[in-house]
Amino acid sequence: MDGEQKKKKIPLAGQIFIALILGIMAGLALQGNVKFAVTYIKPFGTIFLNLVKFIVGPIVLFSIMAGVVSLSDIRKLGSIGGITLVYYFITTAIATTIG
Repeated sequence: MDGEQKKKKIPLAGQIFIALILGIMAGLALQGNVKFAVTYIKPFGTIFLNLVKFIVGPIVLFSIMAGVVSLSDIRKLGSIGGITLVYYFITTAIATTIG
């Protein structure tokens, strides 16, 4: 190994768990200092949400379009659309009931 130490990689689930714990700790630490959170942390959240809107949204739209174009039978599209509508109505009903 040429004297290099092999770094142990943390699995993705572990990284997510560590980030979750760090986020909870940061939230508890900033609980009494709302002005700091609004001034310094909120802009990063706004930037992240804008990136999601402008990058991830079009990627999802184009992948759905590519999937529809690749379908050979139009009846498959109808059944997929029907299942999608059923899932949409069920999740909307659950969200409305909870909210």
